[in-house]
Amino acid sequence: MYRHILGRTGRASVLLLVALLVVSSGVTHAAIDAYVSDSQIPSHGLFKFDGQTGAVDPGFTAAALFPPIGKYAAATGIIATPQGLAINLAGDGLLYVAMQDGNAIGLKTIQRFDPSTGAFHAPDTIDPANVSNLNGYADPAAPGGLTFGEGSQSPTDLFVAANSGPNTGRVERITTPVESMSTFTVENSGHQLDGAVTPAFRPGQGDLYVTGFTSNEVAKYDGTTGAFISSIPVANAPTGLAFSSDGSRMFVSNATGNAADDRVREYNPDSGALVDDNFIPNQELPNGLAFGPDLNGGGEDLYVVERGGSSGVSVYDGTTGALIQASIYSTVTPVDPIGTPLSSPKYVFFVPEPSTSVLLAMGAMLFLGIRRLRVLRT
Repeated sequence: MYRHILGRTGRASVLLLVALLVVSSGVTHAAIDAYVSDSQIPSHGLFKFDGQTGAVDPGFTAAALFPPIGKYAAATGIIATPQGLAINLAGDGLLYVAMQDGNAIGLKTIQRFDPSTGAFHAPDTIDPANVSNLNGYADPAAPGGLTFGEGSQSPTDLFVAANSGPNTGRVERITTPVESMSTFTVENSGHQLDGAVTPAFRPGQGDLYVTGFTSNEVAKYDGTTGAFISSIPVANAPTGLAFSSDGSRMFVSNATGNAADDRVREYNPDSGALVDDNFIPNQELPNGLAFGPDLNGGGEDLYVVERGGSSGVSVYDGTTGALIQASIYSTVTPVDPIGTPLSSPKYVFFVPEPSTSVLLAMGAMLFLGIRRLRVLRT
């Protein structure tokens, strides 16, 4: 019986794959959108830019002023020290944002917003004391960077860097739709991540890498079980983390506050060896890293979120590190007349072109299909 089911499912999967590839090939590629979180007043909020021109989207209202405290909100959603952000492309299609503010206004939550309008998607915040209510997404204690699953993980599961004090760095996994939250990373007796900032799955390989701001490392965990594998020593105060599309190159930003040390460095993700100590020099408090739109046709472009100095997102050649355009995402007028340019941006997230979104949805469907087959087999 199982073989018969597998045969029918296998044929259906092939037909689904062909159909989706045909559909995606006929989709007109729209401009890529860039979403940026800013964690400091006056431009405190979430902003949406045209990924290629850098023009801010005036129709994205998640930066509406919330007087008199200076926080920003969309409907009833509180924008309080926003950190990591990502869109659940294979699931509900909403923009997920980690809020790190611990005061009575913001709390420490993960909130969801409409990626087109910026409207708050209520009810989607939850007090740490009420995790069992599951009204929205539980507080994983000072959430930072976040990413959705890749490789062996469901692309609708959310992985969030969290810290609740010294030597408590970890990555929490939240299933979506809301089902449960659990600690994904598992340390061994000789290692403890300290100051978890940014988690990232390595393309083509599937393991999870996490920057440790205080322990000065990039910790590597098994992408399936979460078990600790190894630690890659890096320069002081690592924050952002990004991989080339084939997973062969790893980039880490360091934000020490010292202009001589703040830069983006390249490492070998297998051996941990430092490849280029000065890949992108002369940064001021660099944070998030992401590969995004190719502006000059030269291949992969690396976008660096810089919190100090120019306070914006600049784009560099992903092969050579050469500057392509400084502060492409910076000016937020007319969305926020009192906060231009950005004050302290933290992360940038790009929405893939439609064909990529289709393939991600296909991957999610096939993942769930395989999971169902395993259940039937047992």
